[in-house]
Amino acid sequence: MKTLGHTEETANDLMENIADYLDENTQGEYETDARNDKFIMPEELLFLEKATEDIIYGKTEDDKTTPGLLQYITTWSSGQININTASSEVLQCLSDKMTPEIANAIISYRQETGENGKPKSFKNIQDLRLVTEVAGEVFADISNYVTTTSTYFSAIITCQNSKLAKGSRTVLQRTPKGTKQVFFDIDYTPKAIIRPEIKNE
Repeated sequence: MKTLGHTEETANDLMENIADYLDENTQGEYETDARNDKFIMPEELLFLEKATEDIIYGKTEDDKTTPGLLQYITTWSSGQININTASSEVLQCLSDKMTPEIANAIISYRQETGENGKPKSFKNIQDLRLVTEVAGEVFADISNYVTTTSTYFSAIITCQNSKLAKGSRTVLQRTPKGTKQVFFDIDYTPKAIIRPEIKNE
C-alpha cells in the first residue's frame, strides 16, 4: 500500500483489520462480521471497516491517480511471486532493497527480444542474476519468495449490452495431474465494466 502512495497509518490500519478478519480467534479491534478464516476472493476486502472503495478500486484526485489495491492482489496463490509476470509495484514489495529502479530493470529484461524473436523470460530463479541491478543482497532477499511459473489462473467472462452487464469468474489450478477448477462465481461483474448509465436490475 505504501508503494501505491498510501500513508503508513492507512496501511497499518488495514493490515490489522485484515489480520482480525483472517485469524481464528475472536480477539481484536475489528472482529465485527469477521470471517475468521481465509478470504475467498479479493473483493471481500470491501467487508472490512478500513478498506474503502478508493483503496480497493483506486481514485483520481487533483489530476493524481492512486491505483487500486485490487489489481495487485489475489487470494489464490502458491505463496510466491511470478517474476515473469509481476508488475513493478508487486516486485517492490518483495524486499526493502528492491527499489523502483531494480524492479523496472527486471521488467525491462523481460521486454528484451530473445534468440527466438520473442520477449525474454526467466527460466529459473538463478536467471535473475542476469539482471545486473539484482545484486547479491537483493537476490538473497527475494529468492525464497519468487517463482518463474504460475499455479493459479483467473478467467473472467463478461457480457454487456446497452442496459445490462453480467459476468462470471472461475479460478483454475495447474497441478502435475492437469488443470482443475477450484472456484466458480456465476454472478460476478467487475466494477470496471459497468458504465454509470447501466443498472443491473
